[in-house]
Amino acid sequence: MKILKLLFLSLFVSFAISCSSSDDDNGDNGSGETDAELVDMWIGSAVNYSGTSVTETQGITLTADFVGVGYDIDFTFDFTENPNILTAEGSYSIELTTTIQGQSTTQNIEDLGFENSGTWSRDGNQISLTYDGTTDVATITELTETTLILNIARVDVTDQGGVISTVTTDSYFTFTRQ
Repeated sequence: MKILKLLFLSLFVSFAISCSSSDDDNGDNGSGETDAELVDMWIGSAVNYSGTSVTETQGITLTADFVGVGYDIDFTFDFTENPNILTAEGSYSIELTTTIQGQSTTQNIEDLGFENSGTWSRDGNQISLTYDGTTDVATITELTETTLILNIARVDVTDQGGVISTVTTDSYFTFTRQ
């Protein structure tokens, strides 16, 4: 029982680390348009994500699937150029449903903040976002005159005293142009 509690704690810590770095549900409407102008102020309108956490310790493996749906969304991404600066400000909350061995639990994680400023570069439908020494690559799944949808797929591995957690997250951020 002590190992199971340790695994669950590790799973939650790993997810929280992953969650604070990125997040969203597939908002891709299938249009595939990505050729509109990116530079502008974008207002967050949806955050959704899904993923899997695999925690291993002492020969035991625990797998959890999770789905997050954003609410209280109040953030902006401001893309400027010359220089290419991205300023992200605001916050959102997420309703997180985690399923382990067929058992689901739902919890709310509130006030996840964006207070980042960094650089960006674009190559086709890929955007490299660099802030605080970390670079994420986002895929533009839609970019029109009114809508921007970014997908960030991440794999985060942590080792906390021999408890190894691998969290794979597929996040979608949906924005409207200000």
